[in-house]
Amino acid sequence: MSNFQQVYEYFTSFQKEKFIEFYIHNTLCGYLKEDFCTLLEQNFSSDFTRVGHKIFLSNKYSNFQEISMFFESLGKSLHSMKYLELRGEYMPLLSYNNKQLIAKIDRRLTNYFGTLSEGIHVNGYVKKPSGVHLWISKRSPFIIDPNSYDNMVAGGVSFGYSLVETLFKECLEEANIPAEIVENFTWGYKFRYTLERYAGIRNDLVYSFNIEIPQNFIPEALDGEVSNFYLMSLEEVYNLLKTNDNIKFNSFLVIASFLLNNSNILSIAERKIINKLAYAY
Repeated sequence: MSNFQQVYEYFTSFQKEKFIEFYIHNTLCGYLKEDFCTLLEQNFSSDFTRVGHKIFLSNKYSNFQEISMFFESLGKSLHSMKYLELRGEYMPLLSYNNKQLIAKIDRRLTNYFGTLSEGIHVNGYVKKPSGVHLWISKRSPFIIDPNSYDNMVAGGVSFGYSLVETLFKECLEEANIPAEIVENFTWGYKFRYTLERYAGIRNDLVYSFNIEIPQNFIPEALDGEVSNFYLMSLEEVYNLLKTNDNIKFNSFLVIASFLLNNSNILSIAERKIINKLAYAY
């Protein structure tokens, strides 16, 4: 089975009936694994009520501030129980279907509650006389998905930031790309998926961007998330996608979507797979 087919099967593998639906004010906000749901029932029974295949946050938390404060307190409790390590970075807690803003929540909790997270991924490309090349990063061995190949830049959209603000922030923090280069970005595709990963559920909406990088610019890792950057021809990138299993799961989609629009390298079957998973802005 090709890497492309494996990726397609992975991104369409979520079976929601195996997980517990999470509701706030009767609005679907995410999915929980059974063991985490049981922990909430046993330790926070005054705050959560389970009814069949659903679990509800108590209606005593009625507005943005109250719900946000509850999740901050819950995170601290789970941390003190040594159940998880908090990130100290807040994400918007959005409804599952229509992105309604409900509260803010520590980034670590988004996986446990399966709430929607938005992120940006950047294809940094260089036009050389020999053809278009892509900057590919390799992740640090000390973070999630260690040593995996990744986009030039990627990051989650934190609470209080827009997509474009996040784009500029992450480009500077992760690769030291100045604003005068970033401002010439173009929009790519977006990808929405729900997956079981690690401790919980990844419920993501990823937006891809394309940025032309000058030939004389060398990205510089500043925040410790990246160990190396590699400038590869599109043929080399395609070979990486075809033969290497150590590519960050969602970055595969973003890189392949760039090849889809900027080359004839992908086979008809591979183009169909990416088209099924990608959405135009």
